[in-house]
Amino acid sequence: MAHLKALRLPAMRERFQELGERARREGLSYEAYLLALCEAENEMRRETRIERLMRASRLPREKTLEAGAFKMLKVKLGRDNDREMIETVRSVTDVPIFVDVNQGWKDRVYAMEMAHFLNENNCLFIEQPMHKDQKDDIAWLTAGSPLPIIADEALQTVGDMLGMKGIYSGINIKLMKCGGMHAAYKMVTMARQMGMKILIGCMTETSCAVSAAAQLSPLVDWADLDGNLLISNDVYEGMTVVDGRVSIPDRPGIGIIEKK
Repeated sequence: MAHLKALRLPAMRERFQELGERARREGLSYEAYLLALCEAENEMRRETRIERLMRASRLPREKTLEAGAFKMLKVKLGRDNDREMIETVRSVTDVPIFVDVNQGWKDRVYAMEMAHFLNENNCLFIEQPMHKDQKDDIAWLTAGSPLPIIADEALQTVGDMLGMKGIYSGINIKLMKCGGMHAAYKMVTMARQMGMKILIGCMTETSCAVSAAAQLSPLVDWADLDGNLLISNDVYEGMTVVDGRVSIPDRPGIGIIEKK
């Protein structure tokens, strides 16, 4: 049968061939054969999806175990398996987590349900739950959420700060977006005056950049400064994380030296 050549999964190909042989043996009508074919295809798709989900859960579990030395973990959400992701992490650790949704949630009711679910699972705060243009939805979520709602994509520079009030509980400051240490300090000062929480974050950066951001860590509520751990060509040595806390070297300036 020509349509079998298009099937990439050997198991599915074999299943369909078995059905063809059965149809010939038992004299099934063409309609009955097509119905059996569809049922077999649906069954195979369900099995394949389950296998994918099992593989998808293994990776977060392994990565969580690898991060056993850290006292707080960041979890990326915003897909169709958010609850499963949290349950997978919670199956291997009970350390506090925070989540970055990257504007992934579309519906504010779902976002509120997730906020309560996350609150029950030792989550500290939620970064950018919905698209930055959904201001009314985010403000509604912030007003009723048991967890702080932190602006990320919605915020870049000092000029964006006043627009955060009444929509978010806090802000994520990144030196690579805001314009440097002086601008970041201004944003810290403004956020405190506005009664907002503060996260100091980073992009994928060298130890030079994260060490600069670390200078502001005593002034903020949370520090997410691991960009240097995500690269293999870091040419500097600088801040480190010791027992879950940012540790700044006792050196001049921002404390960096060139790797030898």
